[in-house]
Amino acid sequence: MLKRISIFCLPPITIILIVTVGCTSNYYVTAYNLQQRGNYIGAIENYDQFIERSQDGAMVTIALNNRSQAYYQLGLQTMERGNYQLAIRMFYLANSAIADEKMVDCYLFLIDNANVVEELDSTLRLYDFIINAFPGIPSISNVIYRRLMIIHEHRPERNAIFDNYRLLVEYDEEEEYIDLAQPIIDEYLPLLIEDAKSDPETKTAISRLLYLLNYPHSYLDEVKSEIGLLYLYEADLHRANEQFHEAENYYSLAVEFNPALQVEINERLTQTINQMIAYGDNLLNERKIDEAIDIYTQTFAIIPDNLLAERAIARARELKENIAQANTLYNQALEQEQETNYQDALRLYRLSYNRDRQPRTAEKIALMANMIDLGTNPEGFARRIITEYRNGIIVRNLNRIIEEQREMHSDAVNVSGWRIMLSTGTYRYEIRYDITSRTDSYYFIWHVNLLNKQLTPLNRISTEIME
Repeated sequence: MLKRISIFCLPPITIILIVTVGCTSNYYVTAYNLQQRGNYIGAIENYDQFIERSQDGAMVTIALNNRSQAYYQLGLQTMERGNYQLAIRMFYLANSAIADEKMVDCYLFLIDNANVVEELDSTLRLYDFIINAFPGIPSISNVIYRRLMIIHEHRPERNAIFDNYRLLVEYDEEEEYIDLAQPIIDEYLPLLIEDAKSDPETKTAISRLLYLLNYPHSYLDEVKSEIGLLYLYEADLHRANEQFHEAENYYSLAVEFNPALQVEINERLTQTINQMIAYGDNLLNERKIDEAIDIYTQTFAIIPDNLLAERAIARARELKENIAQANTLYNQALEQEQETNYQDALRLYRLSYNRDRQPRTAEKIALMANMIDLGTNPEGFARRIITEYRNGIIVRNLNRIIEEQREMHSDAVNVSGWRIMLSTGTYRYEIRYDITSRTDSYYFIWHVNLLNKQLTPLNRISTEIME
């Protein structure tokens, strides 16, 4: 037998909870019944009371959904009565996807009934609000298209038009409104292309044209053609600045976007290779051999296995090997020179010079020849220095003076001939030559350094006869 428990036997706190729960439930039941009878305002008020008091999470969620439906129905009723501002408020409070669609319908009705000419700015702001606030509604493509048409008809600004079109392409998956908008976009494309082309920065102009390629229109081929021409221009600039790798990349891009440039670019690429070879040759002349080989090798990216580059690389490698051998021979010659083996040193210097014609080696060859002459006949060497000076100019001038004196004084002219004597310092000699007659006397004197063949006049007439 079940034992019955009287409510009066329960603790006071338990009694209070039972009463409270019962009262709270009454709010939900009352709200639901009012909603079923179409009394949406009363239903909302009771749902609010229930949501505020109830601790039952599941029931609160149901109540929230029911309240949303009540607001939605209020919005529909208000919309039917033509009070679109209030309807927007109801739909906003409904806070549901279906309510958002109806809210947008209200906004669009307000837009359609506004004086677009007088309220253009506010109309556009309202469109902006709809697009930013409700991007997920099914009619978003239609909204964007409508805004595009208003801008086209009342404020035909090409960048704004294309921005709307860009947004339309992003949202219109069925491409229904894209097809409607494309003829309008085509009206603005020539101006947009010219805007991009006229940008003072070539790379920025290319970026702007590439941007236009992302969206459907009837000028795609024209845009690609212009991009190709700009890449060609950019390639020529890099080639002029001897940035050959970058130039080749831009030439490739130019042909990719504008195949009609293929013949012209082939000529440019041939010119580029010739320029690269010439640039490499300049590096070679500066003895920057590895850099030259690198430039020659880069041409293979343009024309693989081209003969000009192959020959240039072979020439550079031969020069590199000759320089290495010349340095080895030069160092061997230095050792022989230090040991005063001038004949062997001269032979090695000449071998080094044959492989790499360096001024320092030529000077060493001359010095070794001097040293050899110094060791065998220093006076004769000194005489040869002065008689061979500037292809014998001193000898010719001396003979001229002798002939002039003999014409004036017959045989009464005395000529000393060359007098060569050791001077102060090693390998330094003094050279004299005298011409005298009854009326004139010429005393020539020079100082000569046998090591470097330097001839120095020691008086004015000796200087004059050297000129």
